[in-house]
Amino acid sequence: MARLLITVLLQAFVLLASTQAIAAGSVGAATVIDGRTLIVGGVRYRLFGIDVPDLGQTCERFGRAYPCGSVARTALMDLVAGACVSCQPVSGERAALAGRTDGQGRTLAICKATGVDLAWNMVHTGWALPQLPYGRRYYGRIRAAAKARRSGLWKGAFVKPWRWREAQAGLRKAAGRKICVRGRLTGEGVECQALRGVDGKLYTLGKPKVAAKSGVEAGVEVCACGGVVAASVCMQGTTIAVTRMSHPDDCPKRQ
Repeated sequence: MARLLITVLLQAFVLLASTQAIAAGSVGAATVIDGRTLIVGGVRYRLFGIDVPDLGQTCERFGRAYPCGSVARTALMDLVAGACVSCQPVSGERAALAGRTDGQGRTLAICKATGVDLAWNMVHTGWALPQLPYGRRYYGRIRAAAKARRSGLWKGAFVKPWRWREAQAGLRKAAGRKICVRGRLTGEGVECQALRGVDGKLYTLGKPKVAAKSGVEAGVEVCACGGVVAASVCMQGTTIAVTRMSHPDDCPKRQ
């Protein structure tokens, strides 16, 4: 019984010490995980008040897709390279607005390198956006300035990170579902042939050769049938692995 009590007390002491260490913050070299996450002193921190493209997200620049999530991570790596980084968990008003951790267990913190707020710098360089609903209170003006300069993401076209995640969640849920879409082929696709449906949504054809074999070009109305793809090289709209393309009048009225 005494041994069990000692073990419980030791575990409680370790937990308390760990909690106090996190609350006190960390100082040292940083390991960057993505454009808003880094590890300092063994603690995984998420930069407070900003959002950035996920590592799997692509954006568009000069008419071509590029891995903006990976570029955002590189931007943060550049900001902390060779620097002593300090991370202080949020408190007061910030903690009241956003909590102290996020849904992934990361500690929300204000992290600085050479005295400059890393979140501020990511927004300033255009690779991050203020996180809704509270981020604009702290970084709204910096975002406006970065957009005016067309820095980082603002130099091309991109989907806001939270919208991209919502779309990806929807695609994963719909993956494998068979659909037929009636619409008009357009030149909006970056990597794949695009189809603008009569519902106004953008679809991309995961097997564009089907369209080529059918002798159809941009501007032509078609009915494209196939399976919804959760992730593909198209990285735009809802991707359909096309198995059949026909005249729009042949589109099934019910799915």
